[in-house]
Amino acid sequence: SAGEQSVNRCIDVAQNLFALGSLQEPLDAIIIAAVDLSGSIENMLFNTAKLNAKGLRSTDWLVGEGAGALVLQQTNAAHTQLDSYASID
Repeated sequence: SAGEQSVNRCIDVAQNLFALGSLQEPLDAIIIAAVDLSGSIENMLFNTAKLNAKGLRSTDWLVGEGAGALVLQQTNAAHTQLDSYASID
C-alpha cells in the first residue's frame, strides 16, 4: 500500500518480476489488482471527523468504493493471441 503511488509501485514490481522470470522460468502474465475501501467503518469515522472539524456535515461527502485489475504481459510472450488495449513503454 503506497497510497496514490500504488499503481506505479505495482508496475515497478511487475517489471522486476518479468526481468527475473527471464533469467529463470519466464512468466506469462502478471495481474495487478486494487481495491479502494472508502466506505469502511474506519474511513467513514475518520472522514466524518475531518468534515466536522471543517464545519461541514457528513451529508456533504459522497462515499464511493472501487476496484480494478490490470493484466500485464510482455510483448514477446508466447501467448499473444489476446487483444491488447494499451502498452507501457
